[in-house]
This record gives sequence, structure tokens and C-alpha cells, in this order.
Amino acid sequence: MEVWSTGQRLALSVDEVRVLEHTLREPLPNGQVALLAWGRDPVKFSQVEAASITGRVLVVMQFLNSSQELYADVIQPVVREFRLEAYHVGNIHGPGIILNDIVHVLIDASIVIA
Repeated sequence: MEVWSTGQRLALSVDEVRVLEHTLREPLPNGQVALLAWGRDPVKFSQVEAASITGRVLVVMQFLNSSQELYADVIQPVVREFRLEAYHVGNIHGPGIILNDIVHVLIDASIVIA
């Protein structure tokens, strides 16, 4: 079983098959991990691991050359200093409607710069 949280998204996978995904109202507090279980019989957790995943910064700005220079020369280096990963809306693409891709990245983002 694997549980992960990024931004406001929480997901549960069993045997590498996602069985639950939920969008929280707000992100979980950083640096806290808890395992809770209840039932009539004792519950035992084993082989528990916690890992930190690089946070994402979503950058929403105009598609002008000056904006691209600001993104490349200022925003990306500062974001990297804080060990985060920057995503520019113009670089988000996949099959289907682009708005859906933007919403998914927005939900996963730790920070949004607009």
C-alpha cells in the first residue's frame, strides 16, 4: 500500500493500482506524518517509509519574451534555491483539454506565482 500527498491531492494505491484519490480543501501541514487505524483486532504497520517529494511552483504569466526572460532568469533560479520545481503554464501540455492539465497542476502546486 502506498499513500502520497502533494499540494492538495491525496491518493492511495494498493499493489500499484490507485484505489482512492481526493482533493483536500487545503494542503496538509508540512513535516507531519501519522498512521491511524481502528477496528476490533490489533493493527500492525510494518515496512513503513516516508519520503519527501520536491514541491511544485506553478507560474502563470503572459506569453511575452520579457515574461519568459523573467521566468528563466529570476523565477526558476530562486525556486531552485528553495529546492522546488517550477512549472510554467505554457509548458503544461497533454492530450485533451489544456484547462484540465492546468487544474491538476494547480491542485498539486505548493506555491502559485501569478
